Amino acid sequence: MIAIAPEAALEILESREFYESRRAGLGLAFQGAVNGMLDAIKNGPLGFPRHRFTTHENVRRALFPRPWPYALAYLLVSPANIVVLACEHLKRRPLYWKKRLELAASAKKPREP
Repeated sequence: MIAIAPEAALEILESREFYESRRAGLGLAFQGAVNGMLDAIKNGPLGFPRHRFTTHENVRRALFPRPWPYALAYLLVSPANIVVLACEHLKRRPLYWKKRLELAASAKKPREP
């Protein structure tokens, strides 16, 4: 199962709208790239490298194909449980989504009785 953090979903929507405003159909093409990346993550979550800007070993980064300067940063809770933390633009500051990681990682820890 792939869950998408609300902030990541908003980033996807905003990027899609940005591209659509530039040229009709470009937003749809961007959404197709997003869907392709989500399918690739679902089919091979261990196939993407660890995110280079974090020390958390279960955070991975799936780079979009060209021409899209984006990546999906995701937390691999297990191969069957994935949380997309961000749809990050590669030219913007890295780890702006760090708080999302902290929240997602703490939510997955077992609670003490």
